[in-house]
Amino acid sequence: RIHRRTGIQTEKDGKLSGGDGTLCKTFDSQEKARVWINEIENRIDKSGRVSRAAEKISFKIAAEEYLKHAKPKSRKQEKITEGEKQTLARVNFDFQNFKISEITNARVQEWIDVFLKTPIAPQKRAKIHPYYNGGIDKKTGKSKTYSESTVRRHFFSLKKVLIWIAVKENIELNPNLFTVRMPRAWAGKRKR
Repeated sequence: RIHRRTGIQTEKDGKLSGGDGTLCKTFDSQEKARVWINEIENRIDKSGRVSRAAEKISFKIAAEEYLKHAKPKSRKQEKITEGEKQTLARVNFDFQNFKISEITNARVQEWIDVFLKTPIAPQKRAKIHPYYNGGIDKKTGKSKTYSESTVRRHFFSLKKVLIWIAVKENIELNPNLFTVRMPRAWAGKRKR
């Protein structure tokens, strides 16, 4: 059976054709094929396009390519700083197993929420300052968690890589991908 829907032709065995060529996938049951077709059609309805490159490229590969080829926009910098590399390494650790197409608004928001609640691991120190209390907050007695500005910096690192790979590989990202509850950059009160 074939039915047409806004210029897209779908078939029962899991083929979807239209706009950007033909997407094909084989399934062992017709139910799984229908689920896949519905998922693709929903993505097309929401963002207008489905990219094969986004289905193939993992975030890990995108981050590696970014580090190799991207140039900072600032003329003062000639290369990406060590701090940016460390931030990107942390983001890569969290997203390395995901394809670009699997990184959704909900997944990014969940990552931000979990990151804000993550306790900071105690650092090994050669010399311990007398006021250092092992990463425990003096007021609450609990382990300190990452600040909103740190999470925000990591979010923008994720965004920078996704936009860079999207431009490089001609991938159309979901326009709502970065519409999240943004952590504040600075609350107006210094901790020092």
